[in-house]
Amino acid sequence: LGSGDVLLTGGVDAGGTVQKEAEVFAATGETWEVAPDTMTERRVGHYLTWLPSGEAMAVAGITTTAAIGDLADSDLYDPIGRTFSSGPTLAEERYYFAGTTFPNGTVLVAGGFDLSIGANTGTAEEFVDGTAAWSGAGSLLHPRMHHTLTALTSSAAIAAGGVLMKNATTVASYLKSVELFDHSSRAWTSLPDIS
Repeated sequence: LGSGDVLLTGGVDAGGTVQKEAEVFAATGETWEVAPDTMTERRVGHYLTWLPSGEAMAVAGITTTAAIGDLADSDLYDPIGRTFSSGPTLAEERYYFAGTTFPNGTVLVAGGFDLSIGANTGTAEEFVDGTAAWSGAGSLLHPRMHHTLTALTSSAAIAAGGVLMKNATTVASYLKSVELFDHSSRAWTSLPDIS
């Protein structure tokens, strides 16, 4: 968070239950404390980022460990009021996708798995802080999940590696491909594979 505090959200407990609670590490006191409010949904396999507005955003994910209940919504965390509220909804449900936040505060998410289609998704979406909606950001050339997505500049990012799934639980192949996202054209192009 902008204050130097750290926010953790969701995850899975020792009993295998996906959580909706959050904890905050207070940098000044070097202590963890449970946030007094919870997210609107249980989440694991989501993306959590800080926004220039001062809020944090938890994006998409899945609500169970049984490969049911993937999400397209988001939660916004207000560090002043220490509360969560519903945020903007993505066009496509996804979990175990990748996300990155550009220096200007634009959030980009790409790939993941979408249970409604029973396959990896290649779609990408972006959110500009201060707006109320996600917008399309093209599609990866190779649908993937468990990959990295790294902002290079305020207008370019790289998606690398990951896996292609046969279904929600079976890996079809491990990917070495790398793709470059150009914000101005909303296009993804191939880069040399990882060796």
